[in-house]
Amino acid sequence: MKTCYFLGVLLFLAACAQTKNHQHLVGRGPQSIYEFVDEIPAINESIRSSELNPGSCVAFIAGYTSNVYERPSGFYFPKNQTEKSHLETHQEASLKGLFELRLGLREFVRRYPTELSTDCLGAIRRAIRYARFAEDSLAEWIFFNSPNAEAVPAENFGGGHLHTLLNPKFDKVDFKAGDVLLVRGQSSVSAMIARIGDEDAQFSHMALVGKDSLGKLHVIEALIESGVIITPLETYMKEKEARIVLFRNPDEALALRAARRFYDYASEKLARGEVIPYDFGMEPDDHSQIFCSEVVRYAYKLASNDEYKVPLYLTSIARLSDTDFIKGLGVTARQTFAPADIELDHRFEVVAEFRLIPRLRRVRMQDSILTSIYSWIETKGYKFKFSPSAKVKARAAWAARQLGFARDKLQKHMPPSTLETVFLFQSLSESLEKHLFATEEAYFKRQGHSMTFKDLLGVNEEFRRKDCEAHRLNIQKQHEPDFIPVPVEFHNSFRMSYRDACNPQ
Repeated sequence: MKTCYFLGVLLFLAACAQTKNHQHLVGRGPQSIYEFVDEIPAINESIRSSELNPGSCVAFIAGYTSNVYERPSGFYFPKNQTEKSHLETHQEASLKGLFELRLGLREFVRRYPTELSTDCLGAIRRAIRYARFAEDSLAEWIFFNSPNAEAVPAENFGGGHLHTLLNPKFDKVDFKAGDVLLVRGQSSVSAMIARIGDEDAQFSHMALVGKDSLGKLHVIEALIESGVIITPLETYMKEKEARIVLFRNPDEALALRAARRFYDYASEKLARGEVIPYDFGMEPDDHSQIFCSEVVRYAYKLASNDEYKVPLYLTSIARLSDTDFIKGLGVTARQTFAPADIELDHRFEVVAEFRLIPRLRRVRMQDSILTSIYSWIETKGYKFKFSPSAKVKARAAWAARQLGFARDKLQKHMPPSTLETVFLFQSLSESLEKHLFATEEAYFKRQGHSMTFKDLLGVNEEFRRKDCEAHRLNIQKQHEPDFIPVPVEFHNSFRMSYRDACNPQ
């Protein structure tokens, strides 16, 4: 699985700038942040040109990222006062330019709604992700290093260009019935959902803006711990998330029907004391239970007599479908509506995107941990090992919930096997987070900027290899009378063959 960070998008963007007068960047990428910032307008022009078409899509977008790991993490950050001043002067134009690049890629999908291959769509997903990583990196550096950087906003979609980017088509950020909120939460479980598909993603949750009979707007969502819930919009917006993108369907009549019909459906059930349980199988068209993205899919189906299917392209989860991890979670679907799939549904327009900069580093590290864990499961044969104590803990929690306890933390319909898997996964993630967060924090203080995604993966892999060797040593020498076991951080949570499991990736 190929994942890269800020430098990946920069090399990709530089490659895109090969049209017209930008031949000097081909094959080498920008040589400084100064050069990169100046090239963004030309890059956007290239993205919108006829050179990007269904036939050239994969090569045009993905063909220039092969050497992304070759550059050091600080390569594209300012190295002297001249570069710092230039970046600060052009910060707003640069961030908006990268945002418009992503909008341009969505426009490309709109121009060719039925002609794009699976490989092309995958390349577009990665390009959108890389561009967002680049925005985050620039915004983070400005936020933490510029004396004139804007303060942290009080609410979602507040602040200026560092935190909120508005599509030029819209005059302001407002909310309408039928809008879709694409969200990235801040927990390890959020990271687990965001990275579960065959193609990595940056979002873990989705919600619908519903409307009641009095015209009041609400946010309707399906949560793992409680199933479907309804929250007043103004209350929801005060709970800040790491990232939210606001999408809008331009068909106002359709959007209004979706908002009203799903609100009526959910509110009537909840008023009767019924629970709309969370769908751990992640089956997009079995609406007896509903997962987060399925709220939007079902709402627009209700509004169109099943004719309007959201999204246009579903996510495959085939690579992990036969693992005990996925089976333990209860996932049965081979294709599902992952939250990030809305990014390729051109029928919905991006209104604005909000990011809470102080929380982005944590989210990025969580993403790297999940990418690493899934890679170990896929390539190293790692399998979760459920200890007797973990099973007892999960069964006790499940029994307590059946008796009416922990209503706000556990869903009554959550299968015991799902509880076991989530508990074990959280314990594993906490161990990896402790090591990675400490390593990255030391690096950040020393260098003044974050690690690249590739660097984060490298830290995880080195930690895995050393912990694997310690665990193997304990097993090999456990019957020797004078042997004292060495500390093991997380390998006690796994079953594996040790023939080559401890070797580097």
